[in-house]
Amino acid sequence: MFAIATTAHARSQTFNVTSADDVEALIESGKLAAGDSIVWNDGVLKDVELDIEGVDGTEEAPITLKAATPGGVVLRGESQFKVGSKWWVIEGFHFDGGENEINSYNTFQFRSNGGTEAQHTRLTNCAFTNLKTDDETSKWVLVYGHDNSIIRCHFSGKSSKGALITVELGYALVAHNTLVDCKVTMEFGVGAGEKQSVAPANCRFINNVYSPGKWGLYRVHAEPTGFLWEGNKLQVGREYDLDLVKVDRAALRLKRADDGLMRPTELSELQSATSVTKEVANDIDGQPRGETAIAGCDEPSTPLRKLVSPADTGPQWRRAAAE
Repeated sequence: MFAIATTAHARSQTFNVTSADDVEALIESGKLAAGDSIVWNDGVLKDVELDIEGVDGTEEAPITLKAATPGGVVLRGESQFKVGSKWWVIEGFHFDGGENEINSYNTFQFRSNGGTEAQHTRLTNCAFTNLKTDDETSKWVLVYGHDNSIIRCHFSGKSSKGALITVELGYALVAHNTLVDCKVTMEFGVGAGEKQSVAPANCRFINNVYSPGKWGLYRVHAEPTGFLWEGNKLQVGREYDLDLVKVDRAALRLKRADDGLMRPTELSELQSATSVTKEVANDIDGQPRGETAIAGCDEPSTPLRKLVSPADTGPQWRRAAAE
């Protein structure tokens, strides 16, 4: 069961939970309100299915669901989150493909089981690593709705043909993420045709780090419009089709840390001329961002040379393990 903890703000509450059932029961109880926080106790869990719908936050007071320690809630097996509410923040979870495990189809969706699409919801400070499914078309993150965001997250090890991040219609912010060794990193306009006549539009891709390795960078079903690309870094070396994206080639020089995340080194070329977006005050581990914008999810703990690598991007809690 969920428990109420003391909070600093008289009008907000913090609830401690240990399971998806606790979260859903809290939503149904009528006790959860805008500005409240839900803290999920650390642990390694399997086959967690969470559906969020029915309670909204506000712009001034979003509802936050977060791991007690960044990266401390590790979700394995067929775990899946679906979010169909407004003004929520999902923070600090690690979706990980354990050894010899089959993981969930479409792991994180900005849409509830009932089909309600999320609005103004943020996925932040999370990691998705080495997830595997029986269906090759499975995505890791499906972006529905509008004004949703994916910020300072780490993605690595997707070897199936389904895209890592799929944007259905647009109006999303994708910023300060690290995306490494994924077969199809981005996919635009999935479902284009009779059922979807509008191409994705008005998305912002800012200060992300891409290192696809031997794979392609993106796949297009309907050509997007009004996309903004600023400060993104792509590993030098292999030639990629870059007709629809804007990236700067850089020597990323990422290194795998003990927690499995690819983190930047002092030789990483991740410094960006684009300022840090207002939504990104800290990195994936909670470390404050410096005055100089660093692409990716990690703010390097040691000074960088002229450029920074993808290892400096992603969730802050992944980088802390490397220190």
